[in-house]
Amino acid sequence: MTLSSPSEVVQLKLTYQNQTVNINFPKDEGFLVKEIFEQDEYDILPHRSHSGPLQIFDIGGNIGLFAIYMKMKYPESNIYSFEPTPNNLVLFRTNTESFKGVTVRPYGLYNQEKEAVLYIHPQNSGMNSIKTFVGSSVDTTRVRLKDAATEFDKMGFKHLDVLKIDTEGCEIEILESLGYRLADIDYILVEYHSETDRRHIDHILKDFHVYSFRAVILGLGTVSYINSRLLKKIQ
Repeated sequence: MTLSSPSEVVQLKLTYQNQTVNINFPKDEGFLVKEIFEQDEYDILPHRSHSGPLQIFDIGGNIGLFAIYMKMKYPESNIYSFEPTPNNLVLFRTNTESFKGVTVRPYGLYNQEKEAVLYIHPQNSGMNSIKTFVGSSVDTTRVRLKDAATEFDKMGFKHLDVLKIDTEGCEIEILESLGYRLADIDYILVEYHSETDRRHIDHILKDFHVYSFRAVILGLGTVSYINSRLLKKIQ
């Protein structure tokens, strides 16, 4: 089926870190620009275990705002994004075409490889999900999902500086798929969609420390974790 954006796509000239870029987004979703670029929702600390350009996994790339944020803060970074929603993918590619070192794959990550039904949210393109939520639309599309661990290994990563996951309820499955690989990641930035999920994520990331927490409403927010081994080096 042909999908349309939940609101008219508009363009904003954004200046950040002394750089200017044009961003295209559904006009009712300008709050995402504010959260990411003004409130630094995805900021990381200066401590690192490896030198060189940041290696970043962006699971749930949406329209590319996180990728742009990281490239403007860390121009030499390499970002590998995954976005299964066709409309979001088009905007992602348009928004990031001027940046080198950003690649996006047209599928999502999960704990297995499969084709799934994606429920299209009527007001927010960032809330499309393979899991149903209150407010989800009857509109759907079929998308490809691949196993996160298999994809990680296939790409040859031994270490990641940053893992960002915003997948509308699939965060736990992805973290569990990655398993022991999480120990070789410095920062994990993850959105949660229920208090039960947040506690489960805390358990999975028991070898990490929380350094930033943002709750939008009860049961929805973003938690930023730093690997505990980095703290041992700076204490």
